[in-house]
Amino acid sequence: MTLISGIPPWMQMYFDALVERSGKRVGELFPDFSVMVQGGVNFEPYRTRLFESIGRKVDTIELFPASEGFFAFQDSQQAEGMLLNTNSGIFYEFIPADQLGAAAPQRISLADVKVGQQYALIINSNAGLWGYDIGDMVRFVSTDPYRLVVTGRTKHFIS
Repeated sequence: MTLISGIPPWMQMYFDALVERSGKRVGELFPDFSVMVQGGVNFEPYRTRLFESIGRKVDTIELFPASEGFFAFQDSQQAEGMLLNTNSGIFYEFIPADQLGAAAPQRISLADVKVGQQYALIINSNAGLWGYDIGDMVRFVSTDPYRLVVTGRTKHFIS
């Protein structure tokens, strides 16, 4: 194995099973293992334990895929966050975190987002979704270019 791709908690369960059965770290079992591609949840809470299971650092690539579209991807090992995919038939809107649950929350366009603020991600797509809340919270770390991090789920968010 040189590459693994998945959701961090599922990769951790797989790594735990490998370590338990073999008594070796993942990097010893797969000496050519060099890239871990992950998405689906924020990677940071899992980073340390995953690398401990591997026994060494490997390159990582973070993605923000969903059933509704492919929203963002890591395009740099140095820059924080993922580059928002703005050329894929998706029009993005954002609801500020402090307006979650409001009867008529303000939706703002991509041009109006602020670095450091939390937003619920709303999408409109050429596949027919209109004003659809995908349930994810994001925080922009840059607006030139648009880079974000996934910070959680709207149903678990407390402002």
